[in-house]
Amino acid sequence: MKILLAVFQLEKQSGKERDCIAIARHLAGRGHDVTLITTIPSSEPLDRITTVKVRARGLTNHRRARNFARAVREHRRTHQPDALLSFELVPGADFHYVADDAAILRDRLWAWPPRQRIRLALERGVFAAASRTELWFLTQDQHDAYHIAYDFDPTRAHVLPADPKKLLATVTARLEQYLPAA
Repeated sequence: MKILLAVFQLEKQSGKERDCIAIARHLAGRGHDVTLITTIPSSEPLDRITTVKVRARGLTNHRRARNFARAVREHRRTHQPDALLSFELVPGADFHYVADDAAILRDRLWAWPPRQRIRLALERGVFAAASRTELWFLTQDQHDAYHIAYDFDPTRAHVLPADPKKLLATVTARLEQYLPAA
């Protein structure tokens, strides 16, 4: 089964990047065809995982984030993976690994134009009630804050276990339930 994972950059290796690589390796080890789409690939070798580098155009971070989401959606349209797991705000993703706090609850009004307008549009595209994206939260507090902000269907949301082995097992189970049988 073809699974596409999207993360803005793999070079810096903070929490979500490490989790993305661990999930990609785990899925590849289970025989899935895994592709990572990113702007900056990992410096470490990723055996059995295809890495696609895209250029996220823009002079500012918020424009690069918007253009990265567009590039991911275009890659998905042309390559048609069975599932898209995004670690960034990509409206239309099948699954979203929530690594950041809700911008709508965090940012002050003065920060909205234009940076926050773009960030909030991406956030709404993933979390709003009309979205079908399944949401994977790291903590219950994070889940609750987003639920207050967006009032999404609770069946779309799951809090992942803190234990790394259980997290990988949960993510794999959710993806394999979603994917069509071979």
